[in-house]
Amino acid sequence: NEWRHAAHARGALDMLGADVALTQEAVDLRFLPHFVGFDCVRSQGQRIFVRQAGRPGPSPTPEGNGAGQARGVRIISDGPVHLCEEWRLAHEASLEVDGRHVDVLDVHFVVSGNRGEANRVALRSPEYFQATERYRRLQMQQVAGWIQSRSGPWIVAGDFNTPPGARAWRELPANVHDVFSERGKGFGYTYREDLPLWRIDHILVSPHFRILDVKTVRAPISDHLGLWAKLQLQ
Repeated sequence: NEWRHAAHARGALDMLGADVALTQEAVDLRFLPHFVGFDCVRSQGQRIFVRQAGRPGPSPTPEGNGAGQARGVRIISDGPVHLCEEWRLAHEASLEVDGRHVDVLDVHFVVSGNRGEANRVALRSPEYFQATERYRRLQMQQVAGWIQSRSGPWIVAGDFNTPPGARAWRELPANVHDVFSERGKGFGYTYREDLPLWRIDHILVSPHFRILDVKTVRAPISDHLGLWAKLQLQ
């Protein structure tokens, strides 16, 4: 939630040749001048940036397919999605990608009641951990419902505030592919940026995608590391 990181974020997108970016806590309107050439939709802080159709990536990707290639991504529709009774919304968008329809969902899970809940139920108390487990499970159930309502390719990504192995992941259907689990190298820790010890940011995709590459992105863009995936529609 620091607009001064926006220039670094744009530089990272251009360096990677990324077409779509799902961000969280990007509230300040001063972000937007740094993203000329991208279309943007949002619910509260969840912003989805899509490189405007026909605009080439300014620099090559590590695989050599960036600059000079016309992009084929555009936003067809978008809107907010409630994942639980709390204040934070997710945001969905329907994209056209090289003539095909892809649904994306940008999430940022809450982990406790936003309205105090007795000062967040005294951090690290048993009650606090019970509350975070309940909120994660409720939100994951809503994500599962969103996934099951899709008939074509989909991507769900963002800050799940949930590490691998947590019980909340059991709520998801079997056709979910975690890109880092399948193609990433190392631990994939994303939080905190200065001393990453948790993998709580995730990109999940439907079986319609081939996962070509995955990496964390270390740049001064957030208190998290970025997570990037190169995907190919099959």
